[in-house]
Amino acid sequence: MFNNIPEMFAYIEKLRKTLDKIISSRKEQLNNFCEYCHEKEIEVEWRPTDFCDEYIEDGIMKYKVDIKFFCQNCYDLLVEKEKIVPGEFTIFYKEKKEEI
Repeated sequence: MFNNIPEMFAYIEKLRKTLDKIISSRKEQLNNFCEYCHEKEIEVEWRPTDFCDEYIEDGIMKYKVDIKFFCQNCYDLLVEKEKIVPGEFTIFYKEKKEEI
């Protein structure tokens, strides 16, 4: 797929920027509120293990991103009810803030 290391890094950077743009746009659509209860602010970015797929449509590279945004209570409830399973790339904002 890649001919050299710089090509690989360029691809990864493009993928990161595209993902950041999609995440930012989705949060904006939700007004930074949980997409389950619509009352509390987003605290969890739920990402299943295979959260991003790329495909070519009409000769253009496109990305299908499966990320959901929840408050901590709704996330815990959905996991408890087995509606979602914890993903290895899920981001918890509280932990992220504490690390900084």
